[in-house]
Amino acid sequence: MELTPAQREAVESGVRAGLKDPGSAIFGSMAAAAGQHGQFVVCGYVNAKNSFGGYTGDQLFIAKRVDDVFVTLGTADDDFKVDAFTDECRFAGVQI
Repeated sequence: MELTPAQREAVESGVRAGLKDPGSAIFGSMAAAAGQHGQFVVCGYVNAKNSFGGYTGDQLFIAKRVDDVFVTLGTADDDFKVDAFTDECRFAGVQI
């Protein structure tokens, strides 16, 4: 499922809000699908600076649309979250 430019911007804005240095965010691939109960799920990658000023490398993120607002579940910054987010994306049918 292709995101509109407005949807992509809404997702990026939500992801930036949870970053240490929102202005440094570089977004990679991003994909969406209708998940459980018709919920709209977006999975993608972001690379941003951490509190030490260095880039973290691409981190997986998940965002879900709730009442026309995208809610970001955060970024996968450890192995447990990477596994959980990857499973969540797959379960929702997002091809990332």
